[in-house]
Amino acid sequence: MAKRLNIERSVGNKTFKARIGSINRLNPVSIYITGKAYINPNFDSEDYSDEIDGMDGDLKAILKRYLKGSDFLNNVFISNLEVPKNGLKYGKNTYMCFQLFFSQKFGNEVCRNMNDIKKKMCPWINDVLDEFERKLVERGFTIHEKRREPDIYSKI
Repeated sequence: MAKRLNIERSVGNKTFKARIGSINRLNPVSIYITGKAYINPNFDSEDYSDEIDGMDGDLKAILKRYLKGSDFLNNVFISNLEVPKNGLKYGKNTYMCFQLFFSQKFGNEVCRNMNDIKKKMCPWINDVLDEFERKLVERGFTIHEKRREPDIYSKI
């Protein structure tokens, strides 16, 4: 049986359940970050399309700013933010996920160890995710790691 080529590592973020990985453990030139959380709008609306488009724009703008000065990653990236427009309702936690794809710069030595890649990327990944969290809160959303938050008063 062939050995799996992909490799993933967990990113310790307080809000989003995020992972960093590559589809080729032997030559991890392409790197991806996936993340998920549950969001809940703090306001009632018939259509949340503008807010979702704004979230996507916020995430891209944050990434562009962080990648502009990177000596490790190219400033070209692919991002995908998925939030179901029909499922988003006031008072309901709705699943949100994102995928971000990057490539290493070839000018320097390409980093081939996923643990080293994680060490280089985790500090700014957490900064990006923390800033994205602030933008979501500014847009009027609450973020949860799980679908249902534990009810601390139910056991009293």
